[in-house]
Amino acid sequence: MRDSGWQAEVDREIVRSVLDRESSSLPASLLAWFVLVLAAIPLEFFALLLMPLGFRLASLLSTRWATQQVRKALTEHRSTRSALTVLTVILGVAGVSWAALLYPHATVAAPDPSVVAMRGIVVIGVAMVALTYGPLKWPMYALLAGFGLTLTAFVLLNGAHVSPWLVAVVVALVFGIATYSLGAARQQRRAAEMLVDNRFLSEELTDALAQAEFLSRHDPLTGLLNRRAFFETDIPPVDCSDKRFLLTVDLDHFKTVNDRHGHAVGDRLLVAAATVIRDLARPLDSQENRAVRLGGEEFVVLLVGIERSAAKAMAESLRRRIERIPSTFDGLGNIKLTASIGLTEYRSGEVLDDVLRRSDLAMYRAKERGRNRVASAAA
Repeated sequence: MRDSGWQAEVDREIVRSVLDRESSSLPASLLAWFVLVLAAIPLEFFALLLMPLGFRLASLLSTRWATQQVRKALTEHRSTRSALTVLTVILGVAGVSWAALLYPHATVAAPDPSVVAMRGIVVIGVAMVALTYGPLKWPMYALLAGFGLTLTAFVLLNGAHVSPWLVAVVVALVFGIATYSLGAARQQRRAAEMLVDNRFLSEELTDALAQAEFLSRHDPLTGLLNRRAFFETDIPPVDCSDKRFLLTVDLDHFKTVNDRHGHAVGDRLLVAAATVIRDLARPLDSQENRAVRLGGEEFVVLLVGIERSAAKAMAESLRRRIERIPSTFDGLGNIKLTASIGLTEYRSGEVLDDVLRRSDLAMYRAKERGRNRVASAAA
């Protein structure tokens, strides 16, 4: 969905692409400055060019620093607004530095090849920088405004010595560069939008697949493992140092709770019971402990690496905590919720079905004895 989050991501992607282009263009920018110096050396007014050339180099380095600040803000997931504002101001000054290179030799009647080369490099350089920052718009506008306004000022302040036709040509080029840059920027924005659309779609697809995988192995209401996951998971063989116990937990008279109070209340109680069961196994060190909702109001807990006495204590603790669940909800304190729990030990060589059958028998024995109690399977 194309909301404000989507738009912000598109803007960040555009900024990221501009920074990448700027980084890759830095060697070319330094080379252009070096060529400008070589072209200026043979000129008789070379001394007049020293300050504009230094100004251009300082502007180039300042622009590099400003883009690095934008990149830093982007990397740190901070707002890039202030860094882009600084970059816009520096690019406006950069436009002035480009224009300053044209002024000293603009009055040459028959310019030699060095002057022509410098003019060409200036125009091409301004165009390339405008193309680089075009997708950000305001930095590009600042660059071209600094360039065009400086040339205009040259005419107004010293029209007798500055060739108006040159200024007219360069101003026309400025508008041409701006138009082309904005066109290229629109193409780049569409590419960024497509990239973000594909990224969001990929993330949604990944989330959907992860959710489908989760639901294939977990109960959607409680988040516990489901019956399929429990029976499909390989359980390593039992050895003498690794005891395992299985608890079968069935909520007593739960159908009556649903009939009297509604399934919404019943679901809240089921989720609360699942949380209690999950918390029971979590403190244990073994990664093999698991809590399962077999279906309806029946749960299974596999406990690994504990003694029988500890397993009994945990089963009793679970029974008491389930009994207290209604009192934790406002308005449900009058509901009676209890659990009958069957406990059995996982014997060496047994398959899961056999262990679960004995645990079920122990649970039914607890119900026969009056419910709300723990019963152990016969040895």
